[in-house]
Amino acid sequence: MVRMNRAPDGATNGERGRIDGPEWVRPPEVLTMVSNVETWFEHMELYFRAGRIAPERRAALVQYHTDAEVRSIMRAMDVQETDDYDGLKSALFEAFGVRTGPERFSAEFFRRKQQRGECVRVFAGHLRRLFSKAFPEMSGSADKILLQQFKAGLSADSVKTAVLRSEMDNFAEAVEVAVKEERVVRELTTLEASVASVKTDAYQEDEPTAGRITEAAAAAVTTRKEVGDDLAEVLRQLKELLTNNTLAATKRPPPWQRRRPERRGDRRCWKCGGLGHISRECQASSRDARASEVSATNRTLPVVVIRSPEIETPIVEGSVGGVGCDMLVDTGSAVTLADERFMRHSKTMRDVPKPLIRLETASGIELEITNACVTEIVLGKSVTVQHTVLFVKELSHKILLGWDFMRYHSCTPDPTAGCLRMRQGNIPFRKSHAVALVRVESPQSELMSHHPAQEAMEKMLPSEQESSGKHRSALAAILKEFADVLSTSDEDLGRTSLVRHAIHTGDAKPVRCSPRRIPYHQRAQVESLLDEMLRQDVVEPSSSPWASPIVLVRKKDGSCRFCVDYRQLNNLTRKDAHPLPRIDDTLDALAGAQWFSTLDLASGYWQVEVEPQDREKTAFTTPLGLYQFKVMPFGLCNAPATFQRLMEIALRGLVGSDCLVYLDDVIVFGKTAEEHTARLREVFRRLREVGLKVKPEKCRLMKRRVAYLGHIISEKGIATDPSKTSAVREWPTPTCVSELRQFLGLASYYRKFVNGFANVAAPLHRLLEKGAEWDWSKACQSAFDTLKYHLTSAPVLAYPDFHRQFIVDVDASGDGLGAVLSQREEKAERVVAYA
Repeated sequence: MVRMNRAPDGATNGERGRIDGPEWVRPPEVLTMVSNVETWFEHMELYFRAGRIAPERRAALVQYHTDAEVRSIMRAMDVQETDDYDGLKSALFEAFGVRTGPERFSAEFFRRKQQRGECVRVFAGHLRRLFSKAFPEMSGSADKILLQQFKAGLSADSVKTAVLRSEMDNFAEAVEVAVKEERVVRELTTLEASVASVKTDAYQEDEPTAGRITEAAAAAVTTRKEVGDDLAEVLRQLKELLTNNTLAATKRPPPWQRRRPERRGDRRCWKCGGLGHISRECQASSRDARASEVSATNRTLPVVVIRSPEIETPIVEGSVGGVGCDMLVDTGSAVTLADERFMRHSKTMRDVPKPLIRLETASGIELEITNACVTEIVLGKSVTVQHTVLFVKELSHKILLGWDFMRYHSCTPDPTAGCLRMRQGNIPFRKSHAVALVRVESPQSELMSHHPAQEAMEKMLPSEQESSGKHRSALAAILKEFADVLSTSDEDLGRTSLVRHAIHTGDAKPVRCSPRRIPYHQRAQVESLLDEMLRQDVVEPSSSPWASPIVLVRKKDGSCRFCVDYRQLNNLTRKDAHPLPRIDDTLDALAGAQWFSTLDLASGYWQVEVEPQDREKTAFTTPLGLYQFKVMPFGLCNAPATFQRLMEIALRGLVGSDCLVYLDDVIVFGKTAEEHTARLREVFRRLREVGLKVKPEKCRLMKRRVAYLGHIISEKGIATDPSKTSAVREWPTPTCVSELRQFLGLASYYRKFVNGFANVAAPLHRLLEKGAEWDWSKACQSAFDTLKYHLTSAPVLAYPDFHRQFIVDVDASGDGLGAVLSQREEKAERVVAYA
């Protein structure tokens, strides 16, 4: 019995409703060796809170609620008599084999997806709990990371779309948007169930009459009286739409306006394709029936082909193949279509083989694909992309932009704002009228067959000599699944806000540098490079008080690289101490791997956004005016630290075990082909989730031997990269201190491949001593030639195995110290490194 001491006014003492004294609460069941220790402790801590158990009593209660076997383990671990609750909990977790470190929760956080039947709010709560355990000390970027993972983990496409369209940058607000959309979807489920029978009857092959639609509508309205008026109106519009419009794609009336065929032989079976019967009368073998079932699982998506004066549809203006036109946006279409007659006027297109897919109207009439090509599509006035279009006859619009276009180019139609949202900018809609009634039937893989990335995918696959057909097929499937992670052009860059680059200058006054004079013959190049960056949505016009000068640096191929001299800005910037990985430590982690893939991000820095308030600090002067970067430019002192932090967060839980990251260079490795492809798929998935893209031309997938960070990596060990050391072979004899420093800088990068490097290079280092006179002696020439020889014929070093014994051989002389680190491997000694 609980006694409540009431105050004179009838309220309990203190706040109204409060109970004096502890209330008895039932404790959890006894902990045994077959219990889930994590769940048990969660229940135990609820018991502590509900029963108001003092902290000093908690350890004793835990010990009391355990069985004899668990208590014997506690005695063995010397924690049976402890009063330290946290220490006892950690000891029991260790005894039960439960990892409790942040690494475990980090991996769980990035793997967490919304489960079947799990509501949005519960999913968001689980994410927040995992994040707090995985990153207990992170605060600044917490909301961004939570929001990114929340978007990626939502299971319902409609809910995910609603969150993306809302453009919320706050986790809590995005959760509320998702909860509201989930509620709407749940309420619409009843309506969809009601009209399901109407949709089925409307397209029935043997009785497609308007009367059937009316009867089904009446039945649906009778069944669901609470939505009767709305459903009746929907069905009335559907019937009127279907009976009053003509099919532009075929110039034939809809099936319910045509007389039923009088001859039985004209009827076609949808199961076997034969004439003279329909599917329910089909006598095809079970094998044919099974094949039909498999075919029925192919994706069926609508494509707009008929006009209606009543329904508004989004149109964007632009051009295709250099010819101006209006384009209809239809996310319900599986593919992008073009009218054959219009495409005859196209100026720039490249024919590709027709894909093996089938276009079909809702009434079962097939549309012929007459051709396919890759062409340039311009949206609005500035956004230009390459895409594959399929030609059909008498399409209602000259161009129809389908779902494949939306997916590959990261487009989102926004009817409320009246525009097509793209990374490069918003393209306004011009309203028109149409309604969809054509479907595409095809295996999903065929819908990707001739995307512009297809050619790049084929080049990325290893040769038949390098990998078996089974492994090539698995890799091809991964590339098709993640085709949107591949950059198909210079304009097709990723964009992420997971980590934004900040430029902390404190109270410093803006720095304004005078523009440098650009040679007249280079002005056209500056304008061209600036136009390209504007098309890529990398820069924007500026009115900033900050200004840095531009510098054109000539590249090896004769073209110019657009650079900005940020030295004065860097002098005012607070430095970011985030470390870059040591390259030798990075390479050591590859021990035991036999399969490798290297990924290179497409213009990696330009995929990272700059904090909006700091963009003005990146402003630069040109002959065409002042511009500033929207993304992270080259030349900023903290750019490497920002990029390394981004990659480590994006691939958290994978770095070190599945892949290695050094700035924009990623290497994925595995002991078996199956392990390697699984890891590669997970890396691609993470890159997609954060919005990053790779450059296909620079990627090397599923290789036994790859170049990485200036080294050749294989299962045998680490070697120097001939493409890098060839510069050493051709290096001319230094004529001054500056040239000698350059040579020794390159040579020192590979010093662990040269036995006794310090002794060999001693004569050269003496020339660099303070006050030393330049005297290129025979000893210097000999040291120079010896280093060149050793660097161009360096051995393959073994990976260190930290579970085996090392052997160290040392040597010393008046000029320097030397050592050889090695290990015994299969009755032979292999060198790990020279020092």
